Amino acid sequence: MSVPLLPQNDPASDQRMITLQKKRKDYAWTFDKYPYLPMLAKVPKSEVAPKAWSDVVNGAFKTALANNIRSNKDLGSLRGIADRVGELAESLGDLFDDHSFRELSNDLLSLILAGNVTGRASSIEDFSQFFQTIPLPAVASKYATDAYFSRKAVCGANPESLARVSALSDRVPVTDAMLQQVSPGDRLDAALAEGRLFTADYGMLQGLEPNAVHGPKRYVYAPTVLYVVPPGQGTPAAFAIQVGRTPGADNPVFTPADGWGWTLAKTHASVADTIAGALWFHHARTHIVAEPFVVSAHRQLAPNHPLLRLLLPHFEGTLYINELGWKTVFAPDGLLDWFTGATRPSLRDMVVRSAQEFRFEDSILPRRFAARGVDDASVLSDFPYRDDALLVYGAIHDWVEAYIGVYYPDDGAILADLELQGWLAEVTAPDAGGIQGLGEQGRFRTRAYLVDVLSQLLYAGSALHAAMNFPVSSEMAFVPNSPFGAYTTRPTRKDGWTEADFLALLPPLDAAQRQFDTAYLLGESRFGKIGAYTEGWFSDPRVTPHVDRFKANLADIELTIDERNARRPAYIHLKPSRIPPGINI
Repeated sequence: MSVPLLPQNDPASDQRMITLQKKRKDYAWTFDKYPYLPMLAKVPKSEVAPKAWSDVVNGAFKTALANNIRSNKDLGSLRGIADRVGELAESLGDLFDDHSFRELSNDLLSLILAGNVTGRASSIEDFSQFFQTIPLPAVASKYATDAYFSRKAVCGANPESLARVSALSDRVPVTDAMLQQVSPGDRLDAALAEGRLFTADYGMLQGLEPNAVHGPKRYVYAPTVLYVVPPGQGTPAAFAIQVGRTPGADNPVFTPADGWGWTLAKTHASVADTIAGALWFHHARTHIVAEPFVVSAHRQLAPNHPLLRLLLPHFEGTLYINELGWKTVFAPDGLLDWFTGATRPSLRDMVVRSAQEFRFEDSILPRRFAARGVDDASVLSDFPYRDDALLVYGAIHDWVEAYIGVYYPDDGAILADLELQGWLAEVTAPDAGGIQGLGEQGRFRTRAYLVDVLSQLLYAGSALHAAMNFPVSSEMAFVPNSPFGAYTTRPTRKDGWTEADFLALLPPLDAAQRQFDTAYLLGESRFGKIGAYTEGWFSDPRVTPHVDRFKANLADIELTIDERNARRPAYIHLKPSRIPPGINI
């Protein structure tokens, strides 16, 4: 493999251009998949997932099938199909199989779900019964506690929603008495002044249409949750939830003193957190916003460009899995139609809105934490995602900075790289990538800025995606903790609620089983490891010591997180050994 060259240093410039012209035909744009969003028109055969990826997914399917055979009352109805699931799952590795994506997905899920349970749960134990050969996660014994509900904001599958409150709003009328239920003797004005008041506001979900496809009508609201960090502590404690957006007698603010009313409010908030985490943040702001960078890189950076060599291991699988998602999750009769609380078109439109509102520079990790007001560990000391994320981001940033230093001796080399500038131009063009908030007056002008951009791009595709995807096999597979829809309307009074009302809010067992299987498959299909580059991938001997240092830094981070987990409730999702290099599931 030849040593990478910048275009201004490559004597074979004509050959570079010929190669790029062909790549632009292979990686063509379309706006026909998601309205107003640029996507790849057709996935080239070179982007098809490798057999090793198919083996991982196949293994997860077989595990789910074996579990369902044990959990089903009519065991015989499933045993006859056990041998067929392997053949179907293996075909996931070939985009050009006779099955369409949607047909294949439905075939597989039908096998897993054949003879599944139906009806409504008579107790929470019914949801635990889904776990047979698959171990029941720890969340099942603590999901109902206020402490666990509160900590989901700092270590759950959606670590992106929590933000510091800068001013109290009349829209959510709260009082000192409400606050004092979780922080005795405290006052709102003191908590606000000391930066101890936080919120998770799910306003982005406002206006989602109730879903009635494949089952009874279900709902997603746009609640607001308020938290306080009590003086001398570091963990946020939820003390108020308003499920609707407009204050009034029929939209009360619930507190922990409200018994089953509080439980209903927490569950509606969990539905919102699940939808926002899975679609507004995870799907839109890792999967969807990554695609323009991947497509444009192939179209604008020659195969021997040093940046393409850096990026490709972190781009592997992204185009493939996005195509798979479009044709299974967002297609008519796809997964969203089966168990989400909002209609597929309204959820699709929400994803589009999230991607359109995304500004790249605002997503750069240290800036993102600062903008949310969650960067001060002296106030919010219990935030495992933040603390571990900064370690991983720092290692990535150091690696990228060293790599860029090998090929760009100064800022002038950045400006002179026309392929790099073409990449930025296409990524940000309204009729191409459409990414906003990126560039230094329309160009890459400095090494420092390029390093920040590339570091965030690699971080988002690896660690951020991992932090939101892999918790779902426990957090969302135990359905009462993170339901995808509410099967009753929001509570309009504070009292008079019972456990029966709580069970009625939760999904029917057939929808819950489908959520269980989907969450397990997504959360257990982990392929590859950050920093584990193919032997010889970086052929330039000047890069070798920097690769070795990156691997060593990741190993040190692994040990640091293990040490942290010995002193805190374990948070494992950003251990480097558990982070794939890119978005491939």
